[in-house]
Amino acid sequence: GYAVEAVEDGESALESIQRREPDVLLLDIYLPGISGIDVLYELQGEGRSIPTLTFSGMPDDQMARESTLLGASDFIYKPFNLEEVQIVVERTLGRRRLVLENRAYNEHLEELVELRSAELVEKKREVERLYGELQTAYESTLQALVTALDFRDNETQGHSYRVVEYAVIVARKMGVGEPELTKIRHGAILRYKKQDVLDWMQEGYRPSTAGGQVKVVAG
Repeated sequence: GYAVEAVEDGESALESIQRREPDVLLLDIYLPGISGIDVLYELQGEGRSIPTLTFSGMPDDQMARESTLLGASDFIYKPFNLEEVQIVVERTLGRRRLVLENRAYNEHLEELVELRSAELVEKKREVERLYGELQTAYESTLQALVTALDFRDNETQGHSYRVVEYAVIVARKMGVGEPELTKIRHGAILRYKKQDVLDWMQEGYRPSTAGGQVKVVAG
């Protein structure tokens, strides 16, 4: 069965709806005070979308069209058959359930999209952070290598850094930007120091007692 609340005029209907919005509204067009059409205008102005069945004892097609334009689901002429009304009410409630389920699904879908988007943003930040740490470690390793090799010759200490910076300055003058500038810096360090690494390995390398071999491949 249904929980039913009956009121006798349009003002009482609006007050009742303010207290609790019904699942279905059965609304007579001709009421004492404000009419059923006025009630529909009020509900529309408040942005309410209550499934409404309008009815009247007068065959007024224009009124039926107007009530439909204002959001009424059906228009029934009196005297009506109670079984017919029950069928219409059940059909209207079924449509309302579908609307509510679809709305809930869309809201849940939006929440999932927002959640997944937030997770992707967080993952992206984590990847960027790790990449930055890797770049910093790589830069530090190259700088340490240059410093170690420069100490081999006291007369030219700092020469490697100057050569690398000159390469970067020339590239910048040519209009080269990031990330290519960083690649040029690294490439200059590696290219300039390749022979120094080979010399260092030849001068300073001693076989360990555990055996083994160090192989340097450079093009």
